[in-house]
Amino acid sequence: MRICGGDGFVTGGFPSYGHDSHEGVTDRGADRGENLDPKPRLPARTGASGNFKSSSSSSSLQANKIPDPSECNFDPKSWVDDAEDSCQDFEESESSCKLPVPINFEYVKDSNGNPTLLVPNIDSTLTVKGRSLNRVEYDQTASHLYHALEMGIQLPKSFDLEKYKSMPKPEKIKYAKENVTRETIISFQNACAMAISPTFGIKTLPVRGFAGIGKENVGMVIKNIPNSKNRYLSVIRNDGTHISSYPVNPEKLLKIAQDRFWVWKDRNFN
Repeated sequence: MRICGGDGFVTGGFPSYGHDSHEGVTDRGADRGENLDPKPRLPARTGASGNFKSSSSSSSLQANKIPDPSECNFDPKSWVDDAEDSCQDFEESESSCKLPVPINFEYVKDSNGNPTLLVPNIDSTLTVKGRSLNRVEYDQTASHLYHALEMGIQLPKSFDLEKYKSMPKPEKIKYAKENVTRETIISFQNACAMAISPTFGIKTLPVRGFAGIGKENVGMVIKNIPNSKNRYLSVIRNDGTHISSYPVNPEKLLKIAQDRFWVWKDRNFN
């Protein structure tokens, strides 16, 4: 599984395996400081020509001699081509991980190349012990676009919201992909992920609850909305799959709490 979203670079030094050093190569042994002059000096010039006088021993020069140019197979064109190929390979590798809009989370790509956002789970002790991440999936998000406007995501004027609401889930996903840009769906994914992610200075509360006619046991996250009396309410399955996020007013949230956090009591959900 390839995880994207970081800078892609591995940090940390390489280990020292304790191999013997070749002549002319500084080792990490106890004699590292031998013959070390604390004052840096340039090589001394000698003769009228002003050439530098080497301080290296003849054996060091022999070990590190510069090969005769005639012995080098130097083809400038092949060097440029190799460099260009390397750059192209790197750019392709990087671009394969890039998304069309900025997001705040690491992600993996599904079989269609669409992102699944990986969000820190703040409810791991109350849902499935030890689960560290929740997943906000592309297709699942595409099936809940009726909350996009409430989450600050604009839908095109041509999007028929009433028609969309009446569709079964597979048809909703198909309609969303045909009538909404990929950028819009990913932006909505990111908004939902932000609603279930702990944010410094913003009160975020994980609770246990139920969803649907079948009263399925689910996790929930309630998060303050800055400069608003409303709260984000998010529903997450016990396997970590995010179902939906949307804002609720204080009265509705109180009613949900009085119902022991049972949402969507009159319908099935998916």
